[in-house]
Amino acid sequence: MTISGSGSGANGFDPDFADPPQWAAMYRAHRFQVVPAWSPDEHKQWKRPKLKEWREIQNELIPQADFDRIWAQNATRRNMGLITGPCSDNQFIIDLDTQKTTSANEWWNGLLAVHNNNLPIETVEQRTGGGGRQLLFRAPAGVVVPTCKTARGVDIRGHGGFAMLPPSMHESGRAYEWLPGQAPDEIDVALAPAWLLEAIAELVREHGGAAGQSFGREGGFTARPAVDPAIALDAFGNVVDGREQVMRDVVWHAVLELRRTAPMRPHEDRWPALAEAAYEEYERKVDTRISGVPKREGLERENPPRGHTLFWQKFRATMGRWDDADFVEEAKKPAPEGDGPGRASEPPRDTGVNNAEIDARAIPLVSAFPIDEAHLPVRDWSVPGLLLKRNLTVLVAPPGSGKSLLTLQWSIAVALGMEWGGWSPRKPEKVLIVNIEDDIDEMRRRLVAAARTMGVDPAGLEGRILLIDNPESVVIARTDSRTKTVIRTPLVEKLIATILAEDIGVVVADPFAETFEGDENSNSEVKWAGILWREVARRARCCLLLVHHTKKYAGGMAGEADASRGGGALIGTARIMSTLFMMTEDEASAMNVPPEDRTRYVRFDDAKANQSRLGVVRWFEKQTVMLNNGNGFLPGDEVGVLVPWNPPGALDGVSMHDLGRVLDAIDRGIINENGPTGQFYSASGTADEKSRWAGRVMMDLLGCSSVVARSLIKDWLKNEVLETFDYLDPAQRRSRKGVKSVPKNRPDAAPQYERM
Repeated sequence: MTISGSGSGANGFDPDFADPPQWAAMYRAHRFQVVPAWSPDEHKQWKRPKLKEWREIQNELIPQADFDRIWAQNATRRNMGLITGPCSDNQFIIDLDTQKTTSANEWWNGLLAVHNNNLPIETVEQRTGGGGRQLLFRAPAGVVVPTCKTARGVDIRGHGGFAMLPPSMHESGRAYEWLPGQAPDEIDVALAPAWLLEAIAELVREHGGAAGQSFGREGGFTARPAVDPAIALDAFGNVVDGREQVMRDVVWHAVLELRRTAPMRPHEDRWPALAEAAYEEYERKVDTRISGVPKREGLERENPPRGHTLFWQKFRATMGRWDDADFVEEAKKPAPEGDGPGRASEPPRDTGVNNAEIDARAIPLVSAFPIDEAHLPVRDWSVPGLLLKRNLTVLVAPPGSGKSLLTLQWSIAVALGMEWGGWSPRKPEKVLIVNIEDDIDEMRRRLVAAARTMGVDPAGLEGRILLIDNPESVVIARTDSRTKTVIRTPLVEKLIATILAEDIGVVVADPFAETFEGDENSNSEVKWAGILWREVARRARCCLLLVHHTKKYAGGMAGEADASRGGGALIGTARIMSTLFMMTEDEASAMNVPPEDRTRYVRFDDAKANQSRLGVVRWFEKQTVMLNNGNGFLPGDEVGVLVPWNPPGALDGVSMHDLGRVLDAIDRGIINENGPTGQFYSASGTADEKSRWAGRVMMDLLGCSSVVARSLIKDWLKNEVLETFDYLDPAQRRSRKGVKSVPKNRPDAAPQYERM
């Protein structure tokens, strides 16, 4: 018995199929995921399932036992509907509101004219209770059609969509009915041709996929971004097919996170900067099909485009839903756990592939070689060796070392693109300084003193160095004392948007510990706060410098990354680390600096450089500048600055002739009144080797201190001027280690110096 024309009986109901479970069983036989639906007299938004867990069954046909249970509980319920998408054998519906507008038929007939010789497609079709047309199609394996609502009277019910089915009653009093000869038990659901899938994709590009579940024009409820055709990756893991799906996901995630964290919708003037920050995430995940051009340009030039213009359209449309009831409800839900503190994961998508199939697939790999060396991108340094785009640099220093002075003078150098202190910025860039310990006036005192010392006209810095008016508000993370977790604050998004809007290249956060509410000695809390700052650097495409404290007992740890407070948690997060320490007593002695003056000098060391070689030690002298802000009654303020300083070398004033005499004496070994003893000098000054220590030769012949001698031996071993060797001590009759010069590396090896 067929069911075509099922709406032609009295009250639009075929008495031969009066039992709703029979209708449902027939639909199930055709692999329809059919569920009970509300009636118009029961629910205002009646075109929706009367099944709370319906979202959980969108991916596969429910088991027979569950089907029997559901319909046993709804045996008298006439209204029912189809959940479209993967759970219904990948079937979808084209909904043409022909009773409301002529544009729906024009769109459909135009497609048939171009692609099907004006012939109708033989497939299952129903007339809705409202008088429209709904055609069923099945998508090819691996393709998941999205749900999309348009303004031209054409809607697509794809993944997560829902459509009423006969014998359901419409609010008009008419029933839904299958067209004669086009019911599911009379004709097969047609496989969608490629041209139809492309036409649907064009609709989605024009109007944007409805964000998830769709119950028709009256229901309008939306919950999650719809799913585009199957996502495909290239060998590098970039999306090359299904990029619009990725775009919708990123837009949805970005706006939803804003809605979760912001008390009110940002002003429209801010939208471009917010969209740009989100677009950066999209751009990292996809690739262009146009070769030989930058990714951003290629995505925009594609036909159809998959770049910034389309992204902005979707972002603007999604921001327009800010106060929609369904969007507000979705934002109230807690963000799913993701990679980082409080970071929501992307909306779930269904690619039509089950977990077993995924597990069986190989991970795409690519050969590292051949490599076109000439076309490898150059690292995006702002200051080579110090500040790298999208990465963290951490300066670790104890209190009073001058770290804030150093960062301000770095900022001036970067803002102007000038060389200073041995660093050479590649180009001028705007700098944002977040100094939480000092107010605006104090920052201006220090900056004007630094500019004067560096020989810079302050007028040239206007608009180049920016300060936050209330820096104490810059808190990017808070610790939940109850759960012991780090939670991101709304300021993260505001900060990223501001950096992008102002085109800021470098951001300085001083001190790092004041930018999160937690324990700076906690490895975990410091780690997650650092990850949040790294996210800012990456999404805002800037260099980010964090100024951090050292451990309490970090004396003598110059150049060691482990000197940082927080259990070394920042070491793994940062790409560049450096230290700034005051001169030690031993260093002062070696450099002939009076002990009472040593606190005037600080040394800068590279402690970690993943992307470059470790640099040399740099020294700075603290000086005082008197500002011209006195008023006749009160003197001007004194402000500290740093000036690059070259310490006197251990060999200043020592001739090559004298150095040659020292090395010759070391090579001859120990001599007593009877001549050579067969013993050689040692590089070690331990108690056991004190009498044989080579430093004694240096002290005797050069008149230097033991500190200088020890430093010189260390340098000569490092530079291979000296080398150690094993020999048999004739007096002790045992093997010992001696030291001797390496002829080719001796400083007096050049011909113009006569060896003694």
